[in-house]
Amino acid sequence: MNFLTKQAKIITLSVFILNIGVLAQQKFVVNLNDKTDDTFKVTVFPKNLTDENDIFQFASTAPETYQIMDIGRFVKTFDAFDVDGDKMVFTVKHDEKEIDFTLNLQPAIIKHLFTVESNPTSEQLKPHEAWLKNL
Repeated sequence: MNFLTKQAKIITLSVFILNIGVLAQQKFVVNLNDKTDDTFKVTVFPKNLTDENDIFQFASTAPETYQIMDIGRFVKTFDAFDVDGDKMVFTVKHDEKEIDFTLNLQPAIIKHLFTVESNPTSEQLKPHEAWLKNL
């Protein structure tokens, strides 16, 4: 491989790596140091929300796993804040399936903060009933 080809590949890779942050949809910060009440804290900084994408939804499955996980069951608290740092009101909506947990949010929200259990109980780790019915 000649010198120019090698440099072109390095430059292309560098541009790609530097643009990963630009291409990301939302910024998530996970605080694993604050283990108060056996939880960890997750902060989401949503950008460019509109009326069309004002729903925050916890994943019920993971891609390629084909397993119902219902991640929302591990969330203990959820708060939404505006630009001034004041808590905002949001509505909680449960879909027909109990594993779908969505929050209707206002586009003005600039930060979401929620805590997730780091040591779930054995009851929480049991497979979801709907998943068992499909076996």
